[in-house]
This record gives sequence, C-alpha cells and structure tokens, in this order.
Amino acid sequence: MPDSFFISYNSADRDWAHWIAWTLQDLGHRVRVHEWEIASGGNVPMWMEQALTDADAMIAVVSPAFLDARYSQAEVHAGNWRGFQSRGGFVKPVVVADVADWPIFLGNLKRLSLVGLSREQSRDALAAFVSDPAAPRSEPGFPGADSPPAAAESTPARAPAGPPPSAVQVDRLLAAHRRGDDRERVSQAVADWLQRDDLPAEADVGLGRLFNEDAIYRLDRLGDIDGAIRRFDAALTCHLRAFGAASNDVAVLKSNKASALVEIGTPACLTEALGLAREAVAAQEAQFGPNPAEADVSRLMTARILLARHGPGDLDEADRLLAEARRVARTPQTQRDLDGMRARVAKARRTRAGLAVALDIERALLDAVSGDRSEERATSLNNLAFTLWATGRHSEAERHLQAALELRRSILHPNHPAISDNEASLAALQRGEPSGFEARD
Repeated sequence: MPDSFFISYNSADRDWAHWIAWTLQDLGHRVRVHEWEIASGGNVPMWMEQALTDADAMIAVVSPAFLDARYSQAEVHAGNWRGFQSRGGFVKPVVVADVADWPIFLGNLKRLSLVGLSREQSRDALAAFVSDPAAPRSEPGFPGADSPPAAAESTPARAPAGPPPSAVQVDRLLAAHRRGDDRERVSQAVADWLQRDDLPAEADVGLGRLFNEDAIYRLDRLGDIDGAIRRFDAALTCHLRAFGAASNDVAVLKSNKASALVEIGTPACLTEALGLAREAVAAQEAQFGPNPAEADVSRLMTARILLARHGPGDLDEADRLLAEARRVARTPQTQRDLDGMRARVAKARRTRAGLAVALDIERALLDAVSGDRSEERATSLNNLAFTLWATGRHSEAERHLQAALELRRSILHPNHPAISDNEASLAALQRGEPSGFEARD
C-alpha cells in the first residue's frame, strides 16, 4: 500500500482535492499538496520535482477542467514516467465530475469515481482504492442454483465476514479510538459492525460508547453529518438495551444526535432535534431531580435549537433554560458555554437592550480567557467584533476581528476553514457589510 501521495489537481477542483488529501492524511497516509506547502516566493517547479520523486503514488483529481489544463496533463505524464521507472501503478485517477472522452494517458488506468457518492461512501471507497488488492477473507457467495436470492438495493454491498466481535474486542477498539491509534483500522471495524445484526448483548455498553465517540469524531473532525447520525442511532439502540430509556447515558446520546440534526438545519430536522433535546432534559430531571447540573448540556442544546428555529416564544424559552442551567453549572467552561449562548439569544432579539446585554456578556467572556492562545479566545474576539459593529463601534470591531485572525493564524493549520472564514469576515467588515460575518457557534 502506498504511504505518501502527490495530489495533482486543477484549481477548479480545489475543494475536492483538499478533501481527498485531508481524508488520506486522516487515514494515516502522507500527502503532498502544493497549496499546503509552498510559501510565497517559493520555487514551484523545484517543489513539484522533489514531491513527485518522494511520493509513492499520485492521486489525479480528474474532471473536464483537469483534462483541459496543460499543467495537469504535464503532471500526469510525469507521473506515468515515474511509474514506468518503478513498478507501475503510480498514477491513480479519482474522478470528481463526469468525463465523456478519456485521453489515452489516463483512459486505460484503473480509476475511482466519487461522482454521486455520499461523504461516508466516498471516504470508504477512497480507503479501499488506495489499499493493496487482496483475495476476500471468506468464501464468496456461490453463484449456482442454490445461491440465495439477490439482495435488496438497500442492503450494504459488502456484508461483514467472520464472527461478531466479543465484548473484549469492543473494549480494545474503544481504547484504541480514544488514543487515536490506527484510525483506518478502527474506522473500518466500526463501519463493519454497523452493518451487523448479530452484535452480542454483553457488548452493548462498549459498543454504544464506541459508536457515540466515533460519531462525535466524524461530526467534529470530518463534518460527516450522515455518518454521525447513523452512529448515534446505533449507539442509542445499544444503550437503550443496556440501560433503559430513562438513563442518563441515553439522554446524553439524544442530545448528541440533536447536535448533528441541527447542522442539517431543515425544519423537519430542527423539530426532531428539539424533541430529542427535550426528552433528554426530562429524563435527566426525572433521574437527578429538578434543574440538575447533569442536564446543562441538554439545556444548552435545547436553547441552540430554539435559537435556530426562532419561532414565537422560542427565544423566551431559550432564555429560561439557559438561566436555569447557569444557576447550577459546575465548571467554568460550562458557565462560559452557557453565557455565550445567552449572548447569542440576546442578539437574536435585534433590540438595543438585547445588544447591550450581549456586549456585557461577551466582554466578560473575553476577559475570562485573556492571555489564552486558544480557539475559544479567537471565537470570543470574533463574536464581540460582530456585536461591536452592530452597536456602531466599527473601529473597535475591526481591531478585535483582526486580533482573532492573527491568533488563528498562529495556532491553526494554514488551510483550516476558520482562518478563511475569519478573513472573509474581516474583508466584509472593511467593506461595510456586517452581513458578511456572524457569531460562530
């Protein structure tokens, strides 16, 4: 299996190329992407020559724009020559847009098409594409007369082989997931286990925790909302069997699934998310008594959904929930999270009084993390900038937004989306367009 990949692409397919490179990197491979490595004034041809020499394989991100560009063709030709000098198979085409006429230099190569695939399907297909081919680990289905009927279209194309995992295997994989070890192996095992209907009941607790933590990872790190929801559902099934509907473990999972549904943001998803979050709060109050600190996260999630839905009475309900949670919040971080949501609700009222409340809260939040070099401080600077602009303090707003951008550039990867978002926000503010930036979650 290749260890390092040179990513060849046209600028029109930059988003696809960066996603492919990031995914390969997350699967444990090394990637060479010119926009991630060449500084201003750098020698591009020299970098490309060295990167091609060092790489084990080239991923060609293929689209009509890629095939029409002379520079892309030159890179593929160089890659093919590199393959002739070694053992072949150096160039691996990954198709991101339909191609009608394939050129000779690519048309005869085995390729992968991501056209029409979901994020999770694309990730799994890419992982398989760059892996070494191998015979199946179990006997393929017999194609003769006694073969079973064809599977329905909704059935996964690749059924897991072998016996179901034991509770010990589940616990080991959960520990590996928490350490961040061998992400490819853990991800593949989770994907396989999601397809099974014979998981042992004695492993329900560990499986629920593994599915939940993998869902959070896919949601927060990969932005894979569909994959996260599928894993939250599997975790809920396991924990409902293990603990029952009234348990705090199930309540936490319902709140977690609600966070994924909010990211989709459709009215139907917001309605489902609100129902789950309210069920979580009710279960935690039933278990721990009125207004328990254990329900802080569920109340915070409920308020976030109410803010997103913004229907009649929603902001008042959100304020009430946040005030209740704030009175019993146990940790400074929880208190800051609740206060940040209170500020967002206040701003959503679009009144002078609401903006004044938000301004006081956000100044206090910034003071609480003064001296930190963290994304939390950058977010506080960004949010305060928005409120300052809305209250007419334009120069102060620009100064805070510039400080947020400088902090993010010093602590985040240069291609992190938070940096480009911050740059767009600052440019919009400088143009006098306050709608060009908003408070971040």
